[in-house]
Amino acid sequence: MQTPGPIPAGSNISFTTNGSIAFTDLAESYIALQGLATPANISIYLNEKKDVNLKVVFNNRLLERQAEMNLRILQRIDSDLAVSSEKNPEIGQRWYPLAISLSYERIFPTIKAYVQSIGRQKYILPCYTALVKNGYRSTAFQWYDERKTFYHPIAASNIRKIIFSTQPKLETYEAQMALTDDDDYLLIE
Repeated sequence: MQTPGPIPAGSNISFTTNGSIAFTDLAESYIALQGLATPANISIYLNEKKDVNLKVVFNNRLLERQAEMNLRILQRIDSDLAVSSEKNPEIGQRWYPLAISLSYERIFPTIKAYVQSIGRQKYILPCYTALVKNGYRSTAFQWYDERKTFYHPIAASNIRKIIFSTQPKLETYEAQMALTDDDDYLLIE
């Protein structure tokens, strides 16, 4: 009986494809050009209609190199490739947190529509986390508050945990009630 494990040495198995290499190279080109120019090979992204996974490879590479990204690069990518307009949540799950971390506020209305229309935690929790980590806690709370009844109770609870996790807990029930008239937001458990 065979069991799962690492790829055997000498098997020459590779999960790298020509497409994944090309999309990784495109991300690398954008970073190298620092948003000052458009890479020559953008047609691969614009012409790729069938395989969203390659666009995910591109976005994953941007996330891996997030420390080297800046707003100018992000704006150039969005101008060239219209990533903010992508409808696939696999793209939004990666692109929007990156945009939030770089304070790309022009697309915040798009991000808001995204998190308020998708209930799946996999896709929305990275956005709420990025909002809180990057100083947009009140924005995260506002977006959540507007659609709190839309989310499944487990998703709503996890969003609240993200929003309130780093805030000091108030000592009394009365102090909390002074801040809200909604029992959903009480931090005492």
